Amino acid sequence: MFKKSISKSNFIVINKIEVYFSMEPQLKKKILFDVLDGIPSSGNESEEVVSYRETIEQSYLTLEEEAMNLGISRDVIEFTEDFR
Repeated sequence: MFKKSISKSNFIVINKIEVYFSMEPQLKKKILFDVLDGIPSSGNESEEVVSYRETIEQSYLTLEEEAMNLGISRDVIEFTEDFR
């Protein structure tokens, strides 16, 4: 049996519980930037996309941590500094 490698960027910790999202990093980055830009959900997204979006919308700290996991924290922190 083959073991699938699971990247750390597929997990988000919410209230000390790791939540797994199987989406590709590029899709996660797109959703994250949509949230930062205030672009609302299109309404026809999968449950996983909606759940991921709601998770990062709940807290700027979660959003920043996810940006770090995706390697785009520098781009994101300048937007979230106003919320601290």
